[in-house]
Amino acid sequence: MTFFTEDNSEKLNVKLGATTDLGKPIDTTPVPVWSVEDGNTDPVTLAVAADGFSAFNISGNAPGDSVVLVEYFVGGVKQSAEYTVTVVAAPEIGNAVFTADAPVPK
Repeated sequence: MTFFTEDNSEKLNVKLGATTDLGKPIDTTPVPVWSVEDGNTDPVTLAVAADGFSAFNISGNAPGDSVVLVEYFVGGVKQSAEYTVTVVAAPEIGNAVFTADAPVPK
């Protein structure tokens, strides 16, 4: 399984390769289908491209994991694969920033 991380102020574009890891081409018809199979109380939502070969994973507001299932066909045979997106809290305040003037004589 593949794992990705994004914070809760981001969206992540995940792409499905045109071939399997063994070099078999993924069918373009029917288009691959993406769905959130499991997630915390605020899972990612998906904005799937028309060709089915990529999807923006739009983070929820709450930190947690979402499991995304992609179903596709290779040589007319249905296949599936999953990946996990972990959403973490975005920094809300940030760190203090220090600056200094040029030194002056005592």
